[in-house]
Amino acid sequence: MALTLYSTPDCGNCGFLEHLLQRRGLLYTKVDVSEDGDQSARKRLQELGFMGVPVMYDPARDEYRYGVDVEWLPPAQPMPAAG
Repeated sequence: MALTLYSTPDCGNCGFLEHLLQRRGLLYTKVDVSEDGDQSARKRLQELGFMGVPVMYDPARDEYRYGVDVEWLPPAQPMPAAG
């Protein structure tokens, strides 16, 4: 199952976390919760008590996490063999 990264375009920590997810080979969906983005997702995060981003959601654990918490992320996925 893919993780969900809730972010905004001008969030430095969001960009760092996205880069980390890519480097680890983790599947994720990025949801923009800025004023021009997904307002239903923004409202949902606020209802859960999150007032900022980045917020990650892991459906395997049914758990949300605010900020950059490297230890909370699933382990890196092995890269497929070339050729």
